[in-house]
Amino acid sequence: MLTVETSNHGIYFIVPQPALRNAIRAIIDHEQVLAALLLLNILLAIPKVRKYLTKIFSSSSFDFIYYWALIIRDDTIDSFDCRRAHHHYMVGNVHRERGRHEDSLRHFVDARNIVDELSSLGMKIDPIINVGCQANIASALSNQGLFTDAKDEYQNAIATLEKADEGDSIHAAKVYNNYAITLKNNGELEESAKSYNRALDIYRAFDGYGAEIARICSNLSLTLAKKGDLKTALDMCQQALHMKLRNKQIGPDHILTAITYNNKGTILRLMGKLDEALKCHQNALRIKTMNTEKNIISIAHSKRDLASVLFLRFQRSNIMKVNQEKVVR
Repeated sequence: MLTVETSNHGIYFIVPQPALRNAIRAIIDHEQVLAALLLLNILLAIPKVRKYLTKIFSSSSFDFIYYWALIIRDDTIDSFDCRRAHHHYMVGNVHRERGRHEDSLRHFVDARNIVDELSSLGMKIDPIINVGCQANIASALSNQGLFTDAKDEYQNAIATLEKADEGDSIHAAKVYNNYAITLKNNGELEESAKSYNRALDIYRAFDGYGAEIARICSNLSLTLAKKGDLKTALDMCQQALHMKLRNKQIGPDHILTAITYNNKGTILRLMGKLDEALKCHQNALRIKTMNTEKNIISIAHSKRDLASVLFLRFQRSNIMKVNQEKVVR
């Protein structure tokens, strides 16, 4: 018998039978999950539960939201089982992807507290689990504008990685990249650029991370532009665009390519190259509006940037016209 618990800011399916629990946990396709639940006729007669499940699985905004949406929990899990932390970690991911940052922070903190408790009792914990907790807490804090606290958590994560001799791992590259974003949002541009470059150095030492390198280059270009280093920023952005256009995971019509077009347009506008900037913003808007997962806010940003360039061109045209009239007189 499968029962549902909605307490503790999440929805859980409690499955007493290990075989059934493992079978459902093994299903990673959300349509298969729904089909399995319908086949088993498990509590879907309850409108509230059916509505909740439909809401989860009908969202096309998050490619992997379904992976965390069903949290299978056995009531026999005792206080010494690390899966307790994993449950909070997964629920935290769901809340984060839904934009509920306070709820996500609460679950990530709960996960870390459980890990710390188990560690203090002598249980050997993989340091990467600690890093995951620290980095996710930092992300949740940053999303709420608590940049100083977020920086402390990222620094703790980096220290944990260094202590575990994982300072040059892919895990470290991800932490450095996210740390750089927080530093940029806090106005610490020099330190942000250093953290982006550290992430790039690590990713470039491994094969198969072209998409990640392209994304970091695109983000770094804006940090450099805010620092006033427009030429280097433009070169970096052009590298990112070239990589994204050629990358099989991204390509010319991906939303990430649109973001880089937008970044390039912003840099060109700051350089006064308005005609080139206009083309970039038009490309960005075209890709965003044709994308199946339309982000209204992102489209609005592109329209705003496009309007800004058009206005500057209009101003420049008027100034040139006035100057020509003065010469004629």
